[in-house]
Amino acid sequence: MLKRIIKATYCLVILFLMLYVLSWHLGIGWDIALEVLLLCFLAAAFSDQTESSKPHKNVKDMTGIEFEGYCAEMLIRNGFCRVIVTPPSGDYGADIVAYDKQGCKWVFQCKRFKNKVGNTAVQEVVAAKAHYQAEYSAVMTNSVLTDGARRLARENNVVLYEKVN
Repeated sequence: MLKRIIKATYCLVILFLMLYVLSWHLGIGWDIALEVLLLCFLAAAFSDQTESSKPHKNVKDMTGIEFEGYCAEMLIRNGFCRVIVTPPSGDYGADIVAYDKQGCKWVFQCKRFKNKVGNTAVQEVVAAKAHYQAEYSAVMTNSVLTDGARRLARENNVVLYEKVN
């Protein structure tokens, strides 16, 4: 609640300054400006939480598509930009296409599994790297990969992000 009040106060100050300038330039009365200001203040103070401030679902309770979105948000928080979640089908093996801070293109295969992730995830992301002409490829999973999948990833320079929670 304190965060909402601080946010609302900040919005109030900014809106007050904007309305002051607009009312002076446009010649509208202070009564209109104050009504608008009051409505904005009430809306900011008592609005619901934003999507980003809501606690995320537990990864084990997510669907595969929700996990892809969760991984995309994680990439953004870690400095990736132009993060694109591909359509559920016809993605050529990439669930996410993103660019790192240096502008290098990455493709990601996301797997939310209860058991170990096998070779298929690595094979898909290797194919996606060629299709999307990416510099790097990675597999992100809430689980771990099998020894064979790790070996295949190492041989193909695929970065592994295991136990993503």
